[in-house]
Amino acid sequence: MGIIIAILVFGFMILIHEWGHFIAARAHGVFVQEFALGMGPKIKSHTSKKTGTVFSWRVFPIGGYCQMLGETEQVEGEGSFSGKSAWARMTIVAAGPLMNILTAFILGIVVIASTGYTTTVIGALDAGYGAEAAGLEVGDRIVRINGESVHILQDLQYALMDVQDVPVEITVEKADGTRSTVTITPQYDEELERYRIGITAEGRSQSWGEILAEEGIGVLPEVIWNTIAQSFWQMVGDVEVVIRSVVQLITGQVSFNNMMGPIGIVSVVGESYSVGAQVDIWAGILNVLSLTALLSANMGVMNLFPIPALDGSRLIFLALEGIRKKPLSPQLENGIYTVGFLLLMLLMLFVAYQDIVRLFA
Repeated sequence: MGIIIAILVFGFMILIHEWGHFIAARAHGVFVQEFALGMGPKIKSHTSKKTGTVFSWRVFPIGGYCQMLGETEQVEGEGSFSGKSAWARMTIVAAGPLMNILTAFILGIVVIASTGYTTTVIGALDAGYGAEAAGLEVGDRIVRINGESVHILQDLQYALMDVQDVPVEITVEKADGTRSTVTITPQYDEELERYRIGITAEGRSQSWGEILAEEGIGVLPEVIWNTIAQSFWQMVGDVEVVIRSVVQLITGQVSFNNMMGPIGIVSVVGESYSVGAQVDIWAGILNVLSLTALLSANMGVMNLFPIPALDGSRLIFLALEGIRKKPLSPQLENGIYTVGFLLLMLLMLFVAYQDIVRLFA
């Protein structure tokens, strides 16, 4: 079941990514020769009578592509990718990753509408920690840490991870709307293995169905707005997770052994569904949707990094072309892509090996 669900999740994320390239290409008048889901030999294909594009399913569910006229070689003509301006080509290339990030936002709305969300309102104070000593109270809402706005609980957790045992300024909003700022030194929690100020967040908010059943349709506009805002900040938080992880890998704060690839993700997806399914099938589906949002944001952000063979490197080359008013040498560009692709394949093999080791361990 985990493998089947993981294939569906990967297929969905790849479909969304390539669809982003597709709709942007069509918007700029670029002819899409083939839109493929999967790699390897064709299983089934269909040629659109309206656009001439071949839509195909392929054997191996490990990727996909949106093949455009003039994408890999210089081709003259109105429908050619290479014949468009550098700006137009940049929007086509960026549309795939941005569609993944937008998908994370939309999935967040679905999950939050169904389950509610955890706020930064204090639900309980732990004895012996700084929050209690500083005079914070149950019902206070944390709004800023060291002058930076806090929108979701994840913001608070990451801020405390950054400062560790250094005193921090925390601004809270009281029930009457007034605000106060206190200084608290986080303490290390041996059990949770992280720094804390000694608060437990208030329980999750109600789902849309529960709120409307209790308060009526009149609160719907406010509920919708709160859901959109929370999903947006959750998506921003997911993007931040990816960027933080890459920076920590590069700086050596986190070992490359902690990286996880498709094989490891299959296990996580299966476990996520199983945990939720112990409640009911819908809970299992929501767990998978929540994880898919994180993975989709991950896929979008990683593709925007300037790594050869990914969309980010193509954006760099196109930006340089726009600045120089002429493209880079095809030999140089192809050489960089080739070296980058080989290094990327080596990294994927290493990550796959780590996944297999963890799976059997």
